[in-house]
Amino acid sequence: MSRLALEDVRGPPRFSMDDFWVLFEEKYSHMADLRELFKDFESMEMRNRELGRATDAMYNFVFQGNPGTGKSTIARELIGPFFCALDIIPYDDVITKRGSAFQGRFVGQTDGVVEAMFNEAWGRTLFIDEVGALTSPGALFSKEAIKAMLPFLEDPELRGRFITIIADYEHNIEAFFGLDDGLERRFPYTITIPDWSVEMCVDKLIEAVRKKDSAIDLASHRDLLLELMPDLTSEEKFANGGTICDSLVGLIR
Repeated sequence: MSRLALEDVRGPPRFSMDDFWVLFEEKYSHMADLRELFKDFESMEMRNRELGRATDAMYNFVFQGNPGTGKSTIARELIGPFFCALDIIPYDDVITKRGSAFQGRFVGQTDGVVEAMFNEAWGRTLFIDEVGALTSPGALFSKEAIKAMLPFLEDPELRGRFITIIADYEHNIEAFFGLDDGLERRFPYTITIPDWSVEMCVDKLIEAVRKKDSAIDLASHRDLLLELMPDLTSEEKFANGGTICDSLVGLIR
């Protein structure tokens, strides 16, 4: 396993914690549980530094939620910037990979594939989307992939070198953890991203339409949209941001 020191990587100026909290309150003030978790992390890190202790926390996260709830957006706008501002990692950007990418095509190839993925994310946040793909019938080397991933998730020398997030539906996350008895405890933090509320759907729709065509202002019709939106959100195929920001806004030419 190749090892890089954080001193070997250089990046743009970090966010300050003040900058981060301004961003959080502007866009994510409704996520009180996440605010509390971040505050706990900040307090713990500050306390450790005052005592001259290195961090021993494993910052491995589970993001679970339905399509379009913003799992990758939260990783990009919050997780990366937060841990960069906290001086845990030097970069605030997020490397996104799909679970299916974490295995090779042939026996013995997977170790190198997994190592390359984590090395690419060195000093950054690694977001593994649709991690449940490793449990599909076609995932021939899933056990090999998990065995190769575990050192990156549990080695004390690697803690703080990157942030790891796995994301999928709740039942797919459970299936992923079923691949190895010790896998679940390597991800101590679970963040459930809720479906968008009716109010959030309406506000996001107004904002997205305004960005696409400034001549169209739906704000004056907000009350009507609030009345109509529940019919849309109750549909079985409703996909939160996918429906609001892609399908609906995409109808505007």
